[in-house]
Amino acid sequence: MKKKLFCDIDNTVANHYPYYLRCIEKKQNINLLKIKPIKNSRSALNSLNKFYNIYFITCRRISDKKDTLIWLKKNKFIFKNVYFVKTDKSKLDLIIKKKGQIYIDELKYGYETKKPKIKTKLIKKIRQMKLNFFRFKNDWQNIRGKILDNINK
Repeated sequence: MKKKLFCDIDNTVANHYPYYLRCIEKKQNINLLKIKPIKNSRSALNSLNKFYNIYFITCRRISDKKDTLIWLKKNKFIFKNVYFVKTDKSKLDLIIKKKGQIYIDELKYGYETKKPKIKTKLIKKIRQMKLNFFRFKNDWQNIRGKILDNINK
């Protein structure tokens, strides 16, 4: 039976931030379907699908569910399910409840200020929970390698 890998969407697989800034600058509405995937995100996650069931977990609004699913399928991500939650804490609670083994997220906030900051308190909480997590730093090949190294140990 495959283990469970949970992955955030915005700024982890979807290059949301640059698109968000352009929309603000041009005073346009955000169209989730126009966001580009982050380089290597699909190939890294789809290759990990051999060993893990992939679940996406996001704080996007439930009203964005249809477009989110269309975007993931259009960009050829392989996944079991997408969970929509309201807070970072509810993300962690769900991952624990569903017995997730790996969590990938950029773990930043404050994008609207144009100076995103690392969620240090949340990272501390994740470590206390002993959840195996990888903070995404635009390094999909590195994350994929580390996860595969753990499988081979």
